[in-house]
Amino acid sequence: MQLPVTLAPDRCADLAERVVGAVAHVLGGHLDYSRESLETVDRLLDSFMPQGSDVWIESIVMAGCYVGEVMIRLEPGLTWGTNELFGNLPVLIRGQEEVVNPIGKAIKRVELGSTENIPYFVQVMGRPADPAG
Repeated sequence: MQLPVTLAPDRCADLAERVVGAVAHVLGGHLDYSRESLETVDRLLDSFMPQGSDVWIESIVMAGCYVGEVMIRLEPGLTWGTNELFGNLPVLIRGQEEVVNPIGKAIKRVELGSTENIPYFVQVMGRPADPAG
């Protein structure tokens, strides 16, 4: 899958901001990096399902960046980085070993449907691991 956008950890915040502008301009919606705004992202990704992820990959990746930026605002210890398991795909890094993949989740949301709910993903993955095990 070839991406028409430059995708690197240091570009994710800019790509997220592009989604904010597009949703406001095209859909008349409002994305404010709140947990509640993830419902709008979920609906946006749902609208891409009929044509599939190959057609909408750039928009899907930018939506995944937005999801990651929401998570960073909810949990400031998260940072964009890379992990060898995900190749060049930017992921969120928590601590030294835990990886969260909001871009991959956005792709799965389009490919697999509503079972891959974005707000639920953030609710579950947005929590730090319990150090007690």
